[in-house]
Amino acid sequence: MVGAAAAEDFTIIALPDTQFYSQSYPGIFESQTQFVVNQKNDLNIVYVAHEGDIVQNANVENEWMNADLALSLLEDPVTTGLPDGIPFGVTRGNHDAGSSDFYNSYFGVLRFDGRGYYGEGYPSGSNNNNYTLFSASGMDFIVINLDYQSSAAGVLDWADALLKSYSDRRAILVSHYLLEASGAFGSWGQQVYDALKDNPNLFLMLCGHIHAEAMRTDVFNGSTVHTLLADYQDYANGGNGFLRILQFSPENDEIRVKTYSPYISSFETDANSEFVLSYDMEPAPTGFTAYNDCVYDPTTNSYIGVNVTTFGVGSGFGGSTTGELVDQATGDPTGVTATLTQSGGVVWQPSTSSGGADTAVGTDAYNTFNGLADMTGVIYYGSSGWYVDLTFTGLNPARTYSFATSASRNSSSYTTRNTRYTISDVDAATNASSAGANVINESSVWFNTGDNHNEGYVARWTGIQPGADGSFTVRAEAQDPVAEYRAYSFDVFMLTEEVHTPSVGWVAYNDMNPHTGDANAANVTTFDYTAVNAALVNYGTGDPLPVTVSGTTIGGYDPAHPTNGGQAAAGTEAGDVFGPAGSVIVDLQNTIELDAANWENIITFDNLDPAKQYSITLTANRDNPDYADQRYARVTIEGADTYVNESSSGVVVNSPDSVSFSIGYNTVNGYVAKWTDVTSGADGSFAIRSQWDDSQPGTKGYAMSAFKLEEIGDVPPVVPDTTTFQEGVNGYSGTVDTHIMEAEPDSSHGDLASVEWDNDDPSGSGQDKFALIRFDNLFGSGPGQIPVGSTIQSATLRYVVFNTGNPADVNEIAVDWAEDVTFAGFGGDAGVQPDDYGSALGSAGGSAMGNQVVDVTASLAAWAGNPTANRGWIFRPTGTDGVDFRSSEYAVAGERPLLTVVYFPPSGPPVSVPDVVGLPQADAETAIVAAGLAVGTLFVEYSDTVPAGAVISQNPVAGAAVSEGTPVDLFISLGPVVTVPVPPCEGLSQADAESAILAAGLYVGTVTTEYHDTMPADAVISQNPAAGTLVPEGSFVDLTVSLGPAPPAAGMSEDFDTYSAGSNI
Repeated sequence: MVGAAAAEDFTIIALPDTQFYSQSYPGIFESQTQFVVNQKNDLNIVYVAHEGDIVQNANVENEWMNADLALSLLEDPVTTGLPDGIPFGVTRGNHDAGSSDFYNSYFGVLRFDGRGYYGEGYPSGSNNNNYTLFSASGMDFIVINLDYQSSAAGVLDWADALLKSYSDRRAILVSHYLLEASGAFGSWGQQVYDALKDNPNLFLMLCGHIHAEAMRTDVFNGSTVHTLLADYQDYANGGNGFLRILQFSPENDEIRVKTYSPYISSFETDANSEFVLSYDMEPAPTGFTAYNDCVYDPTTNSYIGVNVTTFGVGSGFGGSTTGELVDQATGDPTGVTATLTQSGGVVWQPSTSSGGADTAVGTDAYNTFNGLADMTGVIYYGSSGWYVDLTFTGLNPARTYSFATSASRNSSSYTTRNTRYTISDVDAATNASSAGANVINESSVWFNTGDNHNEGYVARWTGIQPGADGSFTVRAEAQDPVAEYRAYSFDVFMLTEEVHTPSVGWVAYNDMNPHTGDANAANVTTFDYTAVNAALVNYGTGDPLPVTVSGTTIGGYDPAHPTNGGQAAAGTEAGDVFGPAGSVIVDLQNTIELDAANWENIITFDNLDPAKQYSITLTANRDNPDYADQRYARVTIEGADTYVNESSSGVVVNSPDSVSFSIGYNTVNGYVAKWTDVTSGADGSFAIRSQWDDSQPGTKGYAMSAFKLEEIGDVPPVVPDTTTFQEGVNGYSGTVDTHIMEAEPDSSHGDLASVEWDNDDPSGSGQDKFALIRFDNLFGSGPGQIPVGSTIQSATLRYVVFNTGNPADVNEIAVDWAEDVTFAGFGGDAGVQPDDYGSALGSAGGSAMGNQVVDVTASLAAWAGNPTANRGWIFRPTGTDGVDFRSSEYAVAGERPLLTVVYFPPSGPPVSVPDVVGLPQADAETAIVAAGLAVGTLFVEYSDTVPAGAVISQNPVAGAAVSEGTPVDLFISLGPVVTVPVPPCEGLSQADAESAILAAGLYVGTVTTEYHDTMPADAVISQNPAAGTLVPEGSFVDLTVSLGPAPPAAGMSEDFDTYSAGSNI
C-alpha cells in the first residue's frame, strides 16, 4: 500500500562501532556528528542511533571524553535548533562494559533524564538498556536499546511490555550484536527476535559488532522485521567515518539505505551498502465500534440502527447465535466474531409486554445505546445456575478494546433480580461500569436487571487486552443463584476497537522558598510552606494542573535566608534536575532552616489521579563548604500507596520511605530525595515531610526548597485469572466423588454416574446418606493449576441436580478418604462423626432441577496457602427427601461437577532467604544473587565479635519466604571500635589544628569564631572533645577560633578616658 502523498521524507542516522575513533581518531567521530547537525534540515534527520562499542577500552576515561565531545554536538540547542538537541540513543557494546562503568557516568540516565524524547533505563537507575521516543511525518516511533547480550533479569520481558504498551508506535530495536556476517542470527539475536516477534509494531533491528555488512528479513504472522548489520572498523583509520543513512519515504513506503563517510566525503554503493527496504507507512488503523441487539424482532422492537447486528441465543430464538460484527459507522466487516452460548435453558423473549424497554433518558444505558440498539426484549433466566457467555474471537492482540452491555426487564416488582457480568480470558481490563453499579473487582460487576429503567446501569470495561489468542468472554449470570436465580442476560452490547493514545504526562517544578530576584525558569511555581491548595502548572505548556499543594509547619518556620544557598554542580542529580548555575530551572538560593529537632515542614499534594503513577524529586543546598557533610535533612514520603526509592547514591537510606543527606554543602554531591512509581490511592494525596536529622553531624537542618513532580504513566490494571476444573475437560482428571450409606456400611459407590444425599434411605429407615466430593491437583505450577500462594477472589462449585429434594449442609472434610471409601471406613470411627468435618460453608440447594451453586471461596482461600489441607467437602442431609446430582463419571462432561476459581497469582514463587550472617561481604552478595534476590542497602557498624568486612546481620532474616528479586539489606562489620586520643589543639592556628585532627584519624567538626582579649586571631581558643579524650576513629572535633580582641565601640578612641580625666573643662 502507498502511504499518504503529503507525508514528508525523513532520515535516521545509524552510527556503527566508533571505538577506534574514541581511542585514536576523535576528529573522525566529530566529523560524523557534525555532519548530522549540518544536514539536519536538508535530510530532515529526526533521530540518531548508536549501535554500541562507543569506545575501545571501557576503563580509559579519555576515550569516553572523546565520545562525549563528539556526541554532545547533537545536543546543542543553538546549532540544532531544538531544545533537547537531535534525539539520539545509545546502546552498550562489549567494549563499553568495564569495572569503572564510565558508560553510565557519561551516557547514563542522568544525561538523558528530562529530555522530551527519553523514556527510562532498565534496570532502574541504569542506562544499560533504555528506550527513546520520537515522531516524524505523522508517525510515532519507539526505539529500544538493549545491552550487549544483556544479562539483566527480565530484560526481554521489559522490552516486550514496552512494545505492547506502545503498540501504536512503530518500533525499532538496537542491540550491539544480533547478526553474524552470513546474515544468520547470533544466539542473542535469535533470543531477541523470538521473544519480540509477536509484536506487529516491531519492523527494524540494527546492530554492529561483527566486522561486516549483512541483512535479513523475517516474517511472523504477517509482520515483517528487517535486521541490518553494519560495522566498518576494519577499514582504514578504524572505519574511515562510514555511517548509515536510512531515508524513510512514506509516499513510496520505502526505506532507502545508504552508506556514507563525511570524513572522506564518499559513498559505498555495493549491494550490501546501498539498498531499499519495503515498509508500509500507511496511517495506523482508526478503530471501529460495533453494536448488537440480542433480542431484536421487527414485530416488537421499535427501531434498530443502521449497521447493527442481531445475534442472539435462547429458547424461541430462530436467528444466528454467532457471526461477524460490522463497524456501525461504515458498515465494513471488522474481522471480529461474536458468539453467544448458554447453559440452563435461558429463554429469548422479544415481547414488549414482558420483555422490557429502553432505559430513562440521560442514563448511561440510554446514552450508550439509544437510537442504535433497542432494549425492548430480554434473554431471561433458565434453571438455577444458568448463564450466557458472549465470546469475541478474531481480535488483534496488539490493540485494546472497550465493551459495554445492559439489560432491563422494566418491572418495579423485580427489584431482587440481579445480574453479575464477568470478563475473562484477558491480559488486562479496567472496570468502567456505571456509577452506582456494584463493582466486585476489576473483572466483575452486578446490578438489578429486573428494574433497570430509571438507573440505566451499564457493565463496561475499557483498555481490554485480549491476549495472544485474540479472544475474550463476558458471562452473564444471576448474582446470587441461591437467593434469587431469576435475572436477565444481554439485551444489547457494544464493542469498540480503541484508538490508543499513550497517556500524556506532565512535569511541574516549584520553588518552595522564593525571594526577590530568583532566577526561576518560566512556568515554575513559587508556593512555600504556607500555601493552601495552590494549583501547580505544567512546566512544558504553562497550563494549570488539577494537582494542588498545601504546606504545613510544625514547631517553627524560618525561611528568611535569601543570601544562603545556591545551585548544585552540573552533572549531579540536583544540578541536572533543577539546573546548574547559568542554566537554572529552579533557583536553590534561599534556604529554610530547621533550628530544632521538633521543627518539621510538610508539603502535601492533592487531587492526584489514583489511576496514574508519579515521581517526586526534591533537594536543597546551603552551599557553604564550612558545612560539608553537616546539617542533614531527613526527608520522608507519607500517605502514598506505592513508591520506589530512587534517591541519589550516597544518601543515607533510613527506610524505603525515608532518606537523609547533608544540605550544608550539597553543591558538590548534588543529592536528591526521589521516589518513583508513586501512587496516591483513592484519596489522590501524598505528602513529603522535612525534618532535621539530628543523629547526623551539624547544629541544624534544612527543609526541601525545590521539587519536581512528574506524571509518568498509568497504574497497570490488575485483572484476576480464572480457571475451571471439570472431569474430562481440558485434560483435567482429578475429581473424586461418591456417597456413603449407613444402610450399606461396607459398600463403595464411587463408580456411579450420580452422587446422592438423604437422611432416610431406604425410606422409613432414618438412615443417612452423605455426598462427598473433592478436586485434586488444584494447586501447582502445571497448566491450568492455581499457583501456590495465590489470592483467591472467588470460587464456586456447580453441580447438576436431576432428582430434587431437601438441601444439605456443606462442610470441609477433615479426614483423608478415597473414592472407594465406605460408610464403615470413613474417618476414625464408623460413619460420619463431628470430628470428621470442619468449617461450614453454607447450604447446598436441591429444590430445583439443573444447575446449583455453592460458594466455596473460603475453602480455596485457605487451601491456597496450604494445598495439603484440601480434603474436599461433605454434603450432610437436612431432610428425608433426598437429592441426586450428576457425578464425575456421568457421560455428558458438561454436566459433571464444575469448580470455577477466580484468583490473583502471586508475584512469583517464594524464595527462601539464604543465611549470610558471618560471611565476608563478597560471599554474602554472591549467595543473595544466586538465590534470585537482590543486594539491598549496605550498612556499616562496629562489632567486637564479627571480623571487619563480614556480615553482622541481615534483613530479611535467613529462611524467610520472599518474592524473587526482594532486596536483602546487610549490616557489615567495621571490626572492633578503634579509639584514638584527641590531639591538643588549643593555642594552635586553625590550619595547624585541623591538620593535627586529620592526622589523628579524626574529622574537623563545627568551627565557630569569637573575639578574645588574650588569644591572637586565628588561634584555637577551645576544643570539644578535650585533648587526650579517647574517641572512636572518624569522630568529629569541634573548634572555637579567636578573632582577636574585640574592636572599640564606634566614636571612641583609645585615649578617651585619659583625655577626659585631664581636661580643664
